[in-house]
Amino acid sequence: MICRLVCALLLATSLSSINGDDSGSDLLITLERTECLGSCPVYKLTIHGDGSVVYEGKRFVRVTGTRTTTISHQALADLIQAFSAIDYPDLKDSYSSIHNPDGSESIVTDLPTTYTSLTLNGRRKAVRDYVGAPKELLELERKIDTIAGSKRWVVIDASSVHEEASRGWKISGSEAQKLFADAVACGDADVVRAFIGEGADVNARFGKVAPLQRARGVEVVKILIAAGADVNATSKGYDGPPLSFAAQTGDADSMKALIDAGAKVNGRSRDGETALMKAAKAGNPAIVEILLRAGADAKAKTTSGEDALKYADYGLDRQRILAKHPDPFGEPLAGYGQKYKQIEEMLRAAGAERTK
Repeated sequence: MICRLVCALLLATSLSSINGDDSGSDLLITLERTECLGSCPVYKLTIHGDGSVVYEGKRFVRVTGTRTTTISHQALADLIQAFSAIDYPDLKDSYSSIHNPDGSESIVTDLPTTYTSLTLNGRRKAVRDYVGAPKELLELERKIDTIAGSKRWVVIDASSVHEEASRGWKISGSEAQKLFADAVACGDADVVRAFIGEGADVNARFGKVAPLQRARGVEVVKILIAAGADVNATSKGYDGPPLSFAAQTGDADSMKALIDAGAKVNGRSRDGETALMKAAKAGNPAIVEILLRAGADAKAKTTSGEDALKYADYGLDRQRILAKHPDPFGEPLAGYGQKYKQIEEMLRAAGAERTK
């Protein structure tokens, strides 16, 4: 409560300074993302009290070097409010492990680290986020990126797609194809539209996978379908057809759009996985029910002889592990035991049988 009062006072003072003529305000906000074992983007953002923003791209970003821009006073006020809303001064200085329900700690390696800091009215607070940080801090980090507009340099935004294309950028080149695939996978509808508007091939494969096979969000799925994407696309790798990915992520709206466009409900990946197996493993009874009503074969088996019931077993085992030891990439489903029980009952009612 004390922190909230202090933060409120700091906020009021800062807003007065920002909206007035005090260009000497000491307000300074930073966000820095570091490298990981793979190709995580490495860059730093510095936002000053006059609204100026400095971007420094280092590695695994579209634009390396320094770029500058400005944001409005209102945007600055929104950022300070976001810091205040999560009691930023009261956060731990560092988050470096996951605290498990049983009281133990899990140490994770090879992840990127995100540093944030706020300097305001002579006070400075910095937080190191490696793993295990509260969701509110992660949301604040994303908000800093969004307000600063870093996407245009780290990956790409819609206006930059058009700008680069007007300068002769090869839209079918490897850089553009990767950025298009990333936008599809992130569900960035505006960027996907921009690429298609500039002539991107919606069936061109990046990493042997067609865009629709990893499309996230019904808006992007519909954009790709309207542009002629193959709703039954498969690959030589282990990615299944688009319907399988939508089932795995629990995206009922995308599933409906795909089925309406002619997606085969029993389409398979190279090793025989179906959308029903993916849904069963993910522990989503509602998606399993949609697929069964659409004609999914509950008895179908993979090339190694595993069916949807076996996939549900794998999913249940995974949830049990997550319940004891959460990781950065997943957390246990609420009421997962009941969910998997429902799935087994539905699959059995549809003809699935346990094999010895």
